[in-house]
Parts: sequence; structure tokens; C-alpha cells
Amino acid sequence: MAFLIRTIDYTAAGREIVRDRTVDQAGLTIGRAAENDIHLPDLAVEQHHVRVDLRTDGAIAAKALGTLGFGLDGRVVTEGRIDPRTGGEIALGAARLAVARESDGNISITIRQV
Repeated sequence: MAFLIRTIDYTAAGREIVRDRTVDQAGLTIGRAAENDIHLPDLAVEQHHVRVDLRTDGAIAAKALGTLGFGLDGRVVTEGRIDPRTGGEIALGAARLAVARESDGNISITIRQV
């Protein structure tokens, strides 16, 4: 199973720039450190903040790696579960990561800055 990581940025004129990349592994790390699979250069995000793993039942398990929690569908938690069929949102600093299942079966994580 692969993760489709989609980053959405905006130009100064407001034009949307979408970048896609595929990561073929069962888990991802998210944080401020450059070696994370998803790098979020935000001081409100820990160096290694969250790990997400694909479970055998198809759900996504998210767990805090440091001392700070993270937002999951509007609640602050240190761990949680996302059903990709219904989707979910992880909040880290100014970033919102929308998790969903694509039509090809892969899990997409769409990153937007708020």
C-alpha cells in the first residue's frame, strides 16, 4: 500500500500549486526535521511530531512521537485512528492534513496551510 502525499501551496497572486508524490511504505513520520516523510517547517511542530501507520484492517493509526499532542478531527489527542473511507484531519501547527482513500485504493494525505 502506498501513500499519496499532496501538498497544496499558493503563489503571491493566489494561484494554487499542487505537488503530488507517492511513498510506498506502510508508515510515515511527520515533523519539523527535514528527514521526516512529511516535513512541516513550523516552529509549533516538534522535530518528530507524529507517526501514521496503515493497520491491517485498513485504518490509519496516528501517534504522537514527542511531548505535544496533535489535532485529530477537532480534538487534541496523543493517539488516534482514522478510517480512510470516511476521512479525517490531522492538525499540526498551521498545517491541516486531510486523510482519505483514493479510488485506486491508496491513502492520500493532502497538506494545506491555514
